[in-house]
Amino acid sequence: MTDASPAKTVLREIIERYLAACARGDARARGALFAQDAVFEDPVGQLRLEGAEAILAFFENAPPSMRLVPLLINIVECGREAIFHYTMTISGWQPDPVRIEVYELISLDAQDKIISLRAFWNTGSITPA
Repeated sequence: MTDASPAKTVLREIIERYLAACARGDARARGALFAQDAVFEDPVGQLRLEGAEAILAFFENAPPSMRLVPLLINIVECGREAIFHYTMTISGWQPDPVRIEVYELISLDAQDKIISLRAFWNTGSITPA
């Protein structure tokens, strides 16, 4: 019998650490994954932040009552980039909890820091939780 689980790669570990930090509400741990000159778009076309300081400030300014529960569905890796698909259940953001279906494109630099993270979702991706 063979192990069907994917091998742990640096990219997979970064994605898992990113989502775990979201679930813990740990803005600093999440921000520490980004390179100083990183670009963060969430969602693409609406919010674009440049630089680790701006990204960390965004994470730190989330409402204190907001809770995130990510569920990773799939990761497709190509070199130092990946697309990952997950759902994020959010409470404390809207009057009632919601679930967002998200696809993110992530790129790592040579130091294994996130240099680019682009989240793809829109209002059609949001459903009641």
